[in-house]
Amino acid sequence: MQPKQYKSCASIFFIILLAFTATCLFAAETPPPESTLALVNGMAVTEAQLDMEFKRVEKQAQMKGNPIAPSGRKQIRKELLETLINRELMYQESLKKGYVIQPAELDSEFELIKERFAGQKGFQQALTDMNISEKDFKEQVKRGLSIQKLLETELYDKLEVTEEESRSFYDNNPNFFQKPEQVRASHILINVAEDDDEEKKATARQRIEEVREKIEAGDDFANLARTYSEGPSRTQGGDLGYFDRRKMVKPFSDAAFRLKPGETSPIVKTRFGYHIIKVVDRKPEIKLAYENIKPKLFESLKKKKMQDAIGLYINEIKNSASIERFPV
Repeated sequence: MQPKQYKSCASIFFIILLAFTATCLFAAETPPPESTLALVNGMAVTEAQLDMEFKRVEKQAQMKGNPIAPSGRKQIRKELLETLINRELMYQESLKKGYVIQPAELDSEFELIKERFAGQKGFQQALTDMNISEKDFKEQVKRGLSIQKLLETELYDKLEVTEEESRSFYDNNPNFFQKPEQVRASHILINVAEDDDEEKKATARQRIEEVREKIEAGDDFANLARTYSEGPSRTQGGDLGYFDRRKMVKPFSDAAFRLKPGETSPIVKTRFGYHIIKVVDRKPEIKLAYENIKPKLFESLKKKKMQDAIGLYINEIKNSASIERFPV
């Protein structure tokens, strides 16, 4: 695999590394002792940095519906402090080895990051949410790019995955390469929430029953979906494309996978509301051929090697670094 192919992976790694953190810049001047949690070759990692990193992780956990339990906060903060220390170590190493980011390179990457937001207004709002200025954020991008260059050149470009390794992984992990049974289905959805009052639920039930009667009378399913469905797939005539059992909520999957192509389900209730499902096609479970997945497998195995290599590399840097940790 050529280094150029890694750019997308590297960008992903860089985003994870940077994680759009709201951490303060690693100041060149030593802050007051009471706010210093660690010194990395004389450079301070502060409590403010850790607090902001923790807030980011906490927000991500809440968005995923898995809020951090009070009992786990101390351990997570401890792990995040090590992340900040490692990040500072890698940045210092990148500078030591001369991985300097040119202004044009920084500007280009910065514009790409801004494009991920809903325009300049969305980007500015994100900066406000993270409590960081555009100037400081750009400096963080610069630091992240410097670390990325270090890791690409010192590690990734030197890693290799052999044909023997790839084939062995494929042969010894058959479950990883099974493509489960899939159906292609369309649906018509009438929204109703679990906590809606009985009157609203009754109205929704009546509407879906009326649609079901139209289907039984021979009306076109796709046209009915465009007219009556309240789901986002209505513009595609209700088409959901192909999916396996794991992609949908259980009541929906159970109903869809009982149908043969061309069949339409009775009314199905899920936490999203009432559905009528029509299956268009089915694909049986198959084992993906090695030659078809070989490029992705090589990439995946190289990513795994990269993860291991980064851990070893950081430990190597730590052996020659001066790191002082202070009580939190």
